[in-house]
Amino acid sequence: MKILLDGDACPGTTRQIALEVAGERGIKVLHVASIAHWSAKIEAHETIWVDSVDQESDMVITNLVDPGDVVVTADYGLSALVLSRGAAAISPRGFIYSGDRIERLLFERYLSARVRRGGGKTKGPRRHSLADNQRFKKNLAKLLDSADCYPVLPG
Repeated sequence: MKILLDGDACPGTTRQIALEVAGERGIKVLHVASIAHWSAKIEAHETIWVDSVDQESDMVITNLVDPGDVVVTADYGLSALVLSRGAAAISPRGFIYSGDRIERLLFERYLSARVRRGGGKTKGPRRHSLADNQRFKKNLAKLLDSADCYPVLPG
């Protein structure tokens, strides 16, 4: 089991919490991000830098994920991909993605894109809060401690 962080969609506080929770359990943290997000301050057990090509880090994460891994991302498309591969997905705000929930979120994303293409405006995400950090820490620990919290593909 390992934790994969989508560095293109994961704030620094979330990364620090993931390192703390993983460290308590002896679990490896792999940070994948585009070179556009490069920083010498990135802390992780291992960091993979990818080109600044659209969806490049998502494809690398999808190729590296194994059943039972946990992926931290705010990207609904990546969440759907890793769920289909038997991994768990959690948002930086601490919400655990499930098959039913991800379908609804993808549909809402589609509707918002249609509104924007038509010249309309949609709201962006709210600021990351202390409550988000607490929820993330609690739910990440729950995922890591309980195999029942996420699907594992048979065989």
